[in-house]
Amino acid sequence: MTRLRGAVVSRLRGLDMTSAATDQILSTMPLSAADITDEAVECLIDANDLLSIEYFEQGLQASLCVGRIRTANGEVGTGFLVAPDVLVTNWHVLETPEIAQRSAFELDYETNFFGERKVMQSYEFDPAIFFMTDEFHDFTLVAVKESSASGRPLSDYGYLPLIPDEGKITIGESVNVVQHPEGRPKQVALRNSRLVD
Repeated sequence: MTRLRGAVVSRLRGLDMTSAATDQILSTMPLSAADITDEAVECLIDANDLLSIEYFEQGLQASLCVGRIRTANGEVGTGFLVAPDVLVTNWHVLETPEIAQRSAFELDYETNFFGERKVMQSYEFDPAIFFMTDEFHDFTLVAVKESSASGRPLSDYGYLPLIPDEGKITIGESVNVVQHPEGRPKQVALRNSRLVD
């Protein structure tokens, strides 16, 4: 019951209500065990998140081209391929062609306990071919060489093309984030990430 009441508090505070207004509503809302139904919980905390298993299959496929960026000065970040040989990352990760030239894009840097163990592949950037950056919007696009240091083709990983059409996602909609937080092996955030304006 305490957990359900906490969910109500969170929902009300998300509506920009004052704590006094929240407390007033809660004080007139006694909860009994009979009030806590599956439907009530799903309604209050959006717990009904049933998805087709294909959702995970698509996510795994999309995550293939997400990798860690390691710079010469020890900084780390995340990037992903948006064309067969072009990567996008944040400006604060690769600010200049000179930094990109001395950095590496690492794919298959993952923890995996099932199936064949993955071997990290390291690719060099090729900013002489293509480099575009924008500090204000915090992004950098840079070319990546087509083979890793051990000879694996970059094309094995696919890419996620940038789509110019509007309406792909709306403000407030949930997003999943595949990343290398603080340079750690690849992880995914499945909850509490939303598109904001």
